[in-house]
Amino acid sequence: MTSPPALQEFFPAHPHHWPRLLEAVEGCVSRLGLGDGVLFRLTVCLDELFTNTVKQGPESNGEERRVRLTLRSGESGALLVLYEDDAPPFDPVAWLEGHRLGEQEAPQQVGGVGIQMLEGLTRELRYERDEPWNRISFAMAAEHEES
Repeated sequence: MTSPPALQEFFPAHPHHWPRLLEAVEGCVSRLGLGDGVLFRLTVCLDELFTNTVKQGPESNGEERRVRLTLRSGESGALLVLYEDDAPPFDPVAWLEGHRLGEQEAPQQVGGVGIQMLEGLTRELRYERDEPWNRISFAMAAEHEES
């Protein structure tokens, strides 16, 4: 059974709204009794995702893009994260798979580091498109696991 969301909120995809998103996340992590390590890793991941959404710019009608963030408790104290935006479709999981199969660009190519970082800091990274939403979900262990 899925637990109810500890946080579910919409944010305009504009840099001025990052502090409000971060404040909501900090409050949620604190209420759930998760440590600073979880907050740090989650902040890094959300900063990457939010920045990429903002980089897409406003929609063609001039309206800001939207972000919907849902956080909930999972098994073994894990934090389950669902990050949704209404930017153009982009599947980071497929991008990662393509680059593992030897389709990698030249080493000097810029880009992709954030996606690889996201994969390294999370578990069960998934993507789906549910028009008009990109839906990126992942789990974050309550304690950082040593490799």
